[in-house]
Amino acid sequence: MRDKSYPPIRMEIDRREDKVTVTLIGRERTKERFSYILEVTGSSRSRLAASYIGGSASRIVNRTSFPDTPPWRITFQISDGRNRLVHSEEVPDH
Repeated sequence: MRDKSYPPIRMEIDRREDKVTVTLIGRERTKERFSYILEVTGSSRSRLAASYIGGSASRIVNRTSFPDTPPWRITFQISDGRNRLVHSEEVPDH
């Protein structure tokens, strides 16, 4: 059974030197397939849709960077194998 308090993919955001770096880290010991969408909107729009199946250790699934020029917003959603939303986050620039 999945631990609902800890998403299968964790998002970390690092802001420094006028740059925002978004890192997605996949959870270990997850045999289920998850689909995720990472979208960054601001002066332009970037969207990534992919899937993830965990392994024996946590690992970086994706990393992306963009200029820290407000306004921007990060939207991150994870769905399970039956296309049910299991996690959703929105992070604004402030």
